Amino acid sequence: MRTSLGLDDKWQKYPVFGDLMSEGTNTAKLRMAADMLGKVVACELTERQRQCLSMYYYGGLTMPEIAAELGINKSSVSRAICRAKTRIERSMKYAMQMNIETF
Repeated sequence: MRTSLGLDDKWQKYPVFGDLMSEGTNTAKLRMAADMLGKVVACELTERQRQCLSMYYYGGLTMPEIAAELGINKSSVSRAICRAKTRIERSMKYAMQMNIETF
């Protein structure tokens, strides 16, 4: 099972994200970030993007396996995952900037 969305290097670009991932982090902050992430995934991603992310990261399927399961091309799966990660990154960055005073 994959444990990362591949955004690890991007966390370092934004101080707010870096603060959340540093040692000694307040669990309330992490809980808030996890809640925000859940809302972003639920509200900002398309159904196809959610399906592909879920099958890839939680189901442990490969892109060709996902493509076969959904009846689409492997490149469509790859694009859906890439676009989902980009949308998550952008939305989380915005959400964190808007809620910075709560941290």
